[in-house]
Amino acid sequence: MDLISALKELEKTSVGTGFACSVDTALKAMNKDEQEAFQSALNNKAVASTALWDLLNSNGYKVGKETIYKHRRKGCRCFK
Repeated sequence: MDLISALKELEKTSVGTGFACSVDTALKAMNKDEQEAFQSALNNKAVASTALWDLLNSNGYKVGKETIYKHRRKGCRCFK
């Protein structure tokens, strides 16, 4: 099978994106006001990802540092 045929076949068998990333999981666990404030902070590039990570983890949300970077760049599985 050539590469193009194999890639087309692979697309047919894809099972989706899997589980949401830990940022999305944290967002879903928050109340509406917290979600809005967190989403605003995520969208504000002046807020450091490491500061968000530290704040979330100190408040009981288990989120990976790299996951915050990926989610902000829309490079995590939430956006694929």
